[in-house]
Amino acid sequence: NGQNEKTLKLFDEMILKNEVNMNEVIYLLAIGACTNMKNLQRGKQIHRRMVNSKNESIKNAIQLQNALINMYARCNDVRNAELIFQQTKQRNIITFNSMLKGSYLQIEVMCYTVNKMAHKAIELAKVIEQQQLKFSAVTYNLVINACIQIGNSESFEKGKHYYKQLLQDEKIQLSDDIILRTSLIDLYGKSGDVKTAEKIFNDMNNRDVTTYGALMKCYNLNGLPHRSIEIYKNMKQQSIVNDILVINACAQVGFKELLENIHEKIPKQYVHHNLMLQTSLIDAYSKCGDVKTAENIFNSTSERNIITYCAMINGYGVNGYGLEAVSLFYKMKNEAKIIPNQPTYVCVLNACSHSGLVGQAKSIFQSIENKDEKVYTAMIDTYARVYLFDKAQLLIDEYEQQQGNKSYLPMYMALLSGARNNKNNLKAKEIYNKLCSILNADNNTLLAASILLSNTYSAHGNYEEATKIREQQLVAGVKKTVGVSLTVVNGQIFEFKAHDRRHPLTNKIYEELVKMTKELKQDGYECDKRWVTRAAETGESIESVLCGHSERLALAFNFISSPTSPKMIQITENLRICGDCHDVTRRISKIRHCEIIVRDKNRIYHFKDGYCSCREHF
Repeated sequence: NGQNEKTLKLFDEMILKNEVNMNEVIYLLAIGACTNMKNLQRGKQIHRRMVNSKNESIKNAIQLQNALINMYARCNDVRNAELIFQQTKQRNIITFNSMLKGSYLQIEVMCYTVNKMAHKAIELAKVIEQQQLKFSAVTYNLVINACIQIGNSESFEKGKHYYKQLLQDEKIQLSDDIILRTSLIDLYGKSGDVKTAEKIFNDMNNRDVTTYGALMKCYNLNGLPHRSIEIYKNMKQQSIVNDILVINACAQVGFKELLENIHEKIPKQYVHHNLMLQTSLIDAYSKCGDVKTAENIFNSTSERNIITYCAMINGYGVNGYGLEAVSLFYKMKNEAKIIPNQPTYVCVLNACSHSGLVGQAKSIFQSIENKDEKVYTAMIDTYARVYLFDKAQLLIDEYEQQQGNKSYLPMYMALLSGARNNKNNLKAKEIYNKLCSILNADNNTLLAASILLSNTYSAHGNYEEATKIREQQLVAGVKKTVGVSLTVVNGQIFEFKAHDRRHPLTNKIYEELVKMTKELKQDGYECDKRWVTRAAETGESIESVLCGHSERLALAFNFISSPTSPKMIQITENLRICGDCHDVTRRISKIRHCEIIVRDKNRIYHFKDGYCSCREHF
């Protein structure tokens, strides 16, 4: 009945009366009470009494050893838990489970030892196998969660190995074990295997909010937030709610219309008293380009923590409100007396970078005592965006000369991106060569670097050299990410790729493109061939290549889908918007009297009346 203090009081009375029947069960109940209360000092007192007991059965009882391991582990005293474990001569599966659980609980409360503790759990699992003890469902769950916590490809494969082993164990009814199946969905989701995660979910007889949450996390992690939104609709029908994950999915998709539909169904009182939910909404509205609503929610919060401030600072930054981000950063420090952490510094430096606020960024950067690689990268990006390559390189050198620091690839990518925007062939080639010489450079980074370099050559019309670089990557077996633009019309998400002809209204879309191009030319638009990244094929022209870009198809589709010209259009892209499409969107916002919000992989652009929020600083 949860009255643990009364349990211990009775235990003390028995000690005072010198009761002769102080058996294993009495000690088990007393240790259990200490465990429930997480009263480590009281637990140690009972442990000492057991050690000094003349009753050998109490000293050596395996059930008591297991209970002590569990008590110490739950009270975060891993050292004593390990000591008892090592001294226990007879071990059963419960002994191992108690020790495994101890290692895993430490993961949650001692973040700096996550990997160390998780690895210990895996090592114990190996010992269990060596001693030919059968895993219980609890053991499988703990070991699989340890694999998830380690979080690399090797640990994920190990977790999948245990899943296969589990399927062959006839004593465990997996279909009835919600906790274990939820862990498996999490494992496969984080390893990128969405199909298997879905199969495990679909094979379940019963599901709860954590199971749905695991699948939604899987979708969000693997770039499928629209599926999270669909799952959420099913959950609502069954009166199961996970608001934060669906709001995070809306943030990922980036469409205000979808977010508002979900937000309006959440009770206001629930939002008002839930800081985590408020912070998620600030983040989501910011990423949907609605800074005003994000500000209103931020101002309505009665209490704010560093995560809430960080969400708003980042929201200002990605939308081009650099000065507002810097102002809020200083308010957080000076008025709220909150000490910034590394993620907050990165957010405010990125805000400066997107708005060209070099002086403010430099001042903040110099005030930081302990700078990690991400803080350095944000400052390097700030310099690179305004083509101060020498200053950016000096920071890279400063970072790499510090003891124990290896080359950090995102620093060079920031530098290369600046060289691409500056149309600087020589600088781009120099940085690319450096990237290729770095030992820990992965294929994805090298592919992204080669695309930036080949685009730099293409900007100067050197398609031959650009093609050579692309072919080198093809030989290496690295695939380029296909550019995709998403837009929402009447609550439904539509996807477009470059020169796409999959949509049933394709003919009307391309007719609208011709009409738009005519209006653009009347406004003084000329195709910027520097943004053509390949040689034109037979029957193509510079104009036809650029006009087929996915964001223009999304724009045209929005215009033909409304009987009157829409007042607002939103487009989300998985890659960066090209300079020519940026110019086209800016002009169209004036010609068609329509606000257009475009979110690419780096930031959000607000086009209105022929102007862009980035002030040509993209």
